[in-house]
Amino acid sequence: MPRVAISHGLATSTAEVTLRFDNHITISIETALPPLLEQLTWDEKPNTLNDYIALDDKKISHLSKRLKTLFDIETPVFIGANPLDSKRVTIPNASRLKTIIQSELSSSILNKQFGQAQNSDRSHYLRITIEGFIPKQSKTEELDIVFPKVLGPIIVSYVKPIQSTLSPSEDGTHYRVLMN
Repeated sequence: MPRVAISHGLATSTAEVTLRFDNHITISIETALPPLLEQLTWDEKPNTLNDYIALDDKKISHLSKRLKTLFDIETPVFIGANPLDSKRVTIPNASRLKTIIQSELSSSILNKQFGQAQNSDRSHYLRITIEGFIPKQSKTEELDIVFPKVLGPIIVSYVKPIQSTLSPSEDGTHYRVLMN
């Protein structure tokens, strides 16, 4: 899951890029919905942010398809000149998306109405996962991701974990690592 990145109390979109087993890439994105929904365009888009609270299942489905397109087609991921192999994009299902929208927008409206500062609660942020494999024919190790402009500023971190399979001994499973 992406790290929470708060700069002077303002929430910013984040992405955590993880390379596992030297060939599998996972990109975990978190973003606040109100600014994303304001800038995103699609057929049957509600006129105001308040209108999102009462979206029916059909309109939620349209929004879901638009988000899928945004993070699948409009978020290219390349290793050198080659696109990611077996690219898969995961977004919340329609029911979860509706819950996120209602919670996030309700909180946003209350914060504006009562003059409260934006808080750092990211529990209702939109979470998207993009994953796939480095193409075997890639001759470079350069990763190029084009994040959609509608995400606004985005803090990106790159992680290459050291993974170990541990077997238990008589007194338990020990894990030791030199952290330098």
